[in-house]
Amino acid sequence: MSQNWRLADPVTSPKDIRLERLVREIFGQRFAHINENVTKALSLYGFLANHRHESADELARTVLGENGKPLFTKSDIQEIQSILERQKNTSYFRRVTGKQTGGSPLDSDPSRSKFFDKMIRKITYPITSRIPPSWDGILWYVFILYNLEQTEFIGPFIATAMDTITLSLPVMAELASEGFEKLVSLAPIPYAGFAGEILGYIVSLIFILFAVTLNIGRMHFGSAFKVSLEAIPVFGDMLMDAAQSVETGAERYLQNRNKLLKPVDRISPTLYDNLNYYVPDTNIHLKSPPPLSYNVVKKDVAGFVLEETGVSDTLAKIPSPNALAKNAVQSTLQSNTKSKNAEEKPKNAEEKPKNAEEKPKNAEAKPKDAEEKSKNAEAKPKDAEAKPKDEKSKKKGGATRRNKEYRRRMTRRL
Repeated sequence: MSQNWRLADPVTSPKDIRLERLVREIFGQRFAHINENVTKALSLYGFLANHRHESADELARTVLGENGKPLFTKSDIQEIQSILERQKNTSYFRRVTGKQTGGSPLDSDPSRSKFFDKMIRKITYPITSRIPPSWDGILWYVFILYNLEQTEFIGPFIATAMDTITLSLPVMAELASEGFEKLVSLAPIPYAGFAGEILGYIVSLIFILFAVTLNIGRMHFGSAFKVSLEAIPVFGDMLMDAAQSVETGAERYLQNRNKLLKPVDRISPTLYDNLNYYVPDTNIHLKSPPPLSYNVVKKDVAGFVLEETGVSDTLAKIPSPNALAKNAVQSTLQSNTKSKNAEEKPKNAEEKPKNAEEKPKNAEAKPKDAEEKSKNAEAKPKDAEAKPKDEKSKKKGGATRRNKEYRRRMTRRL
């Protein structure tokens, strides 16, 4: 990935900046930094949407906070990628995707002159950033070709036609200039060659102005600038060649600049922010970098060395003093509980002999119960013997009664 997204200096488009001004005008100071937060949120959404196919590890390392540390973990990025995958058919997602690749959304168009586009936007930013939002309706018609190219379905057809026309117009201008000059010079009149040059220049100027107008309407400011150099008499071709050479050299310089600064970003994010701000480039930096100090850079470098050598992982496994103190407190509490349990065990041991003494008493009580049972057993036979006697006495009593009645009857008869 060519460039990181940083919360301290987010990538913003002209639409994001206008939206920020609108939010500031609506809410004012009622909500602190709401306009900046809205702009950062939209910028971050666009960045993540355009890089959703990157690996979660790499994407997590490229989205950085103000302190230079990643804002999201790998699991967070995986969840965000799944959400973006579900939103890929929405209209807003389509407008954002493909227009933001780490710089301005305009820079993703391969037909643009990226270097001159960026330079013109950077030079004119102090003016364009102050345009009131009420002018947006007028600017829509000024850049009507650009807006038409962003529409769905018909936008790619319009863009293809405009590319063909804008690339052909400079060639037609050169052909008109050379052709009219040679044709008119063949006429048998004085100063025919000079008249042919003037006529050819006028015809080529018409084509050049038409090409410049179309490029401005498409927001191809770099291409409009280079084509306009053709309109300068005598030096036009030379300036055009010089512009192409400058553009090629600048693109190589920017590539080498990014290669040199990218390792610095891993070592010290604070140092990278300052170098990225002060080393010349074509990007617009909305905020100044954080203050640079020796202690901050030293801390960043030390953290990088510890992380790369694996010492930080080793140190992470070593418990902190707070953890050691907690463990010591827990161990003391556990030892205290163990000692209390040890003290309670002898008491239980003393209670066991008492229970053992009570058991013999119960054993002595059991023989007494046995003796009582034996006495009851002996009493039962006596009762059994008493019962037959009672029966015999009953039988004898019955017989005497009968004898007495018989005697009475006999005495009465006599």
